[in-house]
Order: sequence, then structure tokens, then C-alpha cells
Amino acid sequence: MPTINIDGRDLEFSPGQSIIEVTEANGIDVPYYCWHPRLSVAANCRMCLVEVEKSPKLLPACEAKAREGMVVKTDSPKVLEARGAVHEFLLINHPIDCPICDQAGECKLQDYYMKHDRTGTRFDEVKVIKDKAVEIGPLVMLDEERCINCTRCVRFMDEVARNPQLGQFDRGDRAVIGIFPGEPLDDPYSLNTVEICPVGALTSQDFRFKVRSWFLKSTPSVCAGCARGCNIELDHYQNEVQRYRGRDNAHVNQGWLCDAGRLSYKRIHDPETQVSVPHAKTDEGRLEPIDWPQAERRLAELLAPYVGDTDGSLGLALSAQLTTEGATAFIELAEQVLQVDTYAIVGRPDWQGDGFLRVADQNPNRAGAELVLEGYSIFDDGADGLKKALDNGDVKTLLMVGGDYPGPDEDWSQALADATVIVFASNWNASANNADLVIPLASFAEQDGTFVNSAGRMQRVTKALRPIEGRLPAVEAATLTARACGASDGWTITNWIRAFNALKAHTNLLRDVSATKIGPWGVILDADDLVESVEVEPVRAEAS
Repeated sequence: MPTINIDGRDLEFSPGQSIIEVTEANGIDVPYYCWHPRLSVAANCRMCLVEVEKSPKLLPACEAKAREGMVVKTDSPKVLEARGAVHEFLLINHPIDCPICDQAGECKLQDYYMKHDRTGTRFDEVKVIKDKAVEIGPLVMLDEERCINCTRCVRFMDEVARNPQLGQFDRGDRAVIGIFPGEPLDDPYSLNTVEICPVGALTSQDFRFKVRSWFLKSTPSVCAGCARGCNIELDHYQNEVQRYRGRDNAHVNQGWLCDAGRLSYKRIHDPETQVSVPHAKTDEGRLEPIDWPQAERRLAELLAPYVGDTDGSLGLALSAQLTTEGATAFIELAEQVLQVDTYAIVGRPDWQGDGFLRVADQNPNRAGAELVLEGYSIFDDGADGLKKALDNGDVKTLLMVGGDYPGPDEDWSQALADATVIVFASNWNASANNADLVIPLASFAEQDGTFVNSAGRMQRVTKALRPIEGRLPAVEAATLTARACGASDGWTITNWIRAFNALKAHTNLLRDVSATKIGPWGVILDADDLVESVEVEPVRAEAS
């Protein structure tokens, strides 16, 4: 491979790479505002200027291509002087409102000032006044005076969202980013502009003034909004999810998230629907709270007829929202403890896919549930087949793990009316509302495990929160059920790793996969081989 000398180091590079791509790959700090690895090059902030041997002037590292034998200095006196001057220029009209800015703690202006400037201001004139708190869309707020016109947001809307709703208007120190008259920023990917804004100009109306960034803890995870399985950083504070941020996985989402997926965290803590304590149906037909010992006793009573050899009228419905290991634990329960003859996969109803990130299936782990149930007789028409089995009496008792059902509530409620129904659920819905026993189930953010996306990529879901008010992760819910049925002595599926290994024993797809060694980009499950870095999903082409 060709080599380039940067700050005295000979570094290999691929033809076509820019200098900044080489420095990024090798841990060399070159500051930048306008450059983004997934967007076209604008080279307008000039913060990444470097000294190139034999070049009469400094060159922007984002635009200059690496060449064989090139000698580059990123920290020479000439570079440092220019870098300080550029930063001073960018701050001339910038308001000094860091204490009230929502970007404080995540602002490149703050970081670079402390690292590359620290000179104070020589500007004695009146700063240019621009509009503040401009609502440019239902989810995005603009503070014009903070904008440094890096145009990242404009390029994202043009090149990635392919919906040019933002533009740069006027010139010089009057230049602003904005929307066109009567055209709000309402694209379904609008919040990506907030995430890539390097300063506090664009802010999310959902996260604005919610919590300071330095209080947040971040956990790498996977968005549960649909079967795409977009990689996220799950930011949380005081055991509550505050926001999702995109995590760059070249094989899945390239760092982008749709707005619906980004805001889907809200159902985890929805006070109107959250299930946090067990409930049982009274003689009058009302669901009332009970304690956990009562819940375990009631569970034992309802499942007692199906322990051992029975007539097989027990149905098991697994939600495509469950982790792969949670589904596995309940299949092991059916194999070892209960007599189950009817299996089904249920989930949230389809929504509108868009050909970019959103896929029609709103469930993050349907492929994982199908993997777990491989070889079992399940309904080809999913939950509709289960409803028919309830209607004709083939299923008299239904154990639902995850209460999702993609059909009209009234039809489903009627189907459940004559059956005995046990539901493990995170949120109230038609299934839980019509159950005889409801046991709180932890959301994906409250447990460890894996999801398998629509392209067959298995990815890690990492526990970020303590289970809310004692809600049970799916594997622990299976353990509770086994204990209630008197089978605790022989029950070994007590954590997600043991559940993973139990599934591994039943499928060749996991023969070379270790539960604790699935990398940050996941692993493709293939019938012939396991491939860790093959792009198999259509992702929007990058701008050149």
C-alpha cells in the first residue's frame, strides 16, 4: 500500500483517502467542524488546515487527497497559528451563552477553544444579532446566532435524506441556515441534523433542556423500533432513558436513525401504559394489583393442568419484541416443564417502510424468534392463526410473553374472552387488558441479550437500566414460571448466556459464535458460514 508521512510517522493509506481520513484512522488529532465521514466535502470551516511539504499554503485536510510520499505536519507553528485565527474568527459573532446552551458539554466550539485557542477575544464591536429559538419543524429548533454555517445539516438533507428542506441564505456574517417559506423541516429523518450539528444551533425539541449531557451515561444497544436493527447509543440518567443517538455501523445504519425510531424510547417509561406490578383478575372481572408471591401462586394455579402429560390445549405466543434468549428460555420451559402443542409469533403491526432505514416490520427480533422456533409447528399466518385456534377452542389457556397483537383490539379481546390468559407484558394493551394474570416484563433496555435483524445480523442488546420496579427480564420470567410449576431444581436457564448456549446446541448457525464475544457490528448468521463484515443490506449511497 502507498504511504504518507504525517508528523514524522509513515502511515499506509488506501488510494482516494483524504488526509483527514488517514489521521482519523491513526488517532492523530486534526480538529474539524464541517467535515463528516458520511457527507460530501465542503471545506468551508478551514479548521482542519495542515501544512503539506512543497505546498505554498496550508491545505484543508478534509479536501486534500493523500499521495504517495506526501509529508504532512498537523502541529507546526504555522498550522497552530492559523488554527487559532480560524477559531477566533468563528467566535467573533458567536454568543457567549454556554451556561444556557443545550449543547454545552458536547460542543466542538467549547472543546476546540480549550484545546486550540484559549486566547480571549479582541473583538470590541457589536455582534451580529440573529433570531433565537426558531421552530423550523415539529421536532427541531434553530438558534441562528450560534450557527457557524458548516452546512452539515444542509448536506444531510440533500444527500442522505434526499429531501432538501434546508438551505443557506444571505452572505458574509449575515448568512444563516433556514427553511424555505412555508416548507417546515418535517422530514422523517430530521433529527439527524441535530445530532450532526457541531455547535448548539440545531436542538431537539424533545431533548431540549431535559438534562445536561455530562450527567448522561451511554450504553451501546440496538433500536427496537423496527426490524432494521439500527445501532444506537442509549443515553440514560437516573435509570431513565433520555434519548437515542445513532451509532455508526457501516452494515446497518451508517450512524443515521429515523425520527420514529429515535423517539421510540418513550414507550419504555410511558406512565399511561407501563406495567410495573403484577395484576390478577378478580371474581368481578377487574384487574387489580397483587404482590409477587401472590403472582407466583396464581401462575402455578393457572398452569398446573399443563405440567406433564396433558391434552395439549396450552398455547405459547412469543413476541417478536423479545430478545432471542428470552424466547429461547420459554421454549426450553415448554420442552422441559409444560405440555405445549400450539406456538405462535406475535408482534406489533406493520408500518410504512421507506426504502432507506425503516422496514415494514415494526418488530426488532422476528428473525430471532423464527430462529428459536425453527422446527416447531407455528402458524403460517402468525397471530391470526392463534386467534382462530382460540375461537374454535383448540387453545384453552394462552401463555403470552409480550402482549403484542397486530389486529383490531375488539376482535382480539373477543378471542381471549373464553380462554385463560397469562400475559408477561411491559405495557398495557388489548392482550394484557383481557388477561387473567399480568406479570411485568422488562423492556429490551432493562436486560442483556441479542436481536437478529431482517438481514440476519445478530446484534447485542446491552442492559442499560435496572429493571423498573422489579420488572422481570424474559429469561427471569421463564425461571419464575419454572419455579411456580415446581421444576426449579432441574431448571438451568437462569441467565441470558445459558439461554444463548441452549439455542446454540440446537442450530448450526451459532456454532462459531460466543455470546460474550459478539462484536459492536454484530455477526451475520448464514446457513453455510458466519460472516462478520459483509454488507448485505441496502443502505443509502454516500455522497461522493
